[in-house]
Amino acid sequence: MAWCRSKLAVIPQDPFLFSGTIRDNIDPQHLRSDMEITSAIQQCRLTETVDRLGGLDGLIAEGGRMLSAGERQLACLARAFLSETQVSCDFFRICIFCLLFLTD
Repeated sequence: MAWCRSKLAVIPQDPFLFSGTIRDNIDPQHLRSDMEITSAIQQCRLTETVDRLGGLDGLIAEGGRMLSAGERQLACLARAFLSETQVSCDFFRICIFCLLFLTD
């Protein structure tokens, strides 16, 4: 199951962000450069939001309360782009994949 989770990224309909900086939320393992994080933010059209919050070191309250649901989803999408996994917005496809993998 851990292998399956490491290969997929999920962007939930009601995403959750952690208390911390934008950088912490998009690159929680601190593996990426500022340029890579900025590129992911630009791909997701989140640049204005990140600038409004103070850049990569801007703070996000727990749950991302100051962001709209769409902005939180885009932040999760940016995180998924950086993780280099298969990006999926459909939870059921992920469940089916995991079940097929486990039954093979």
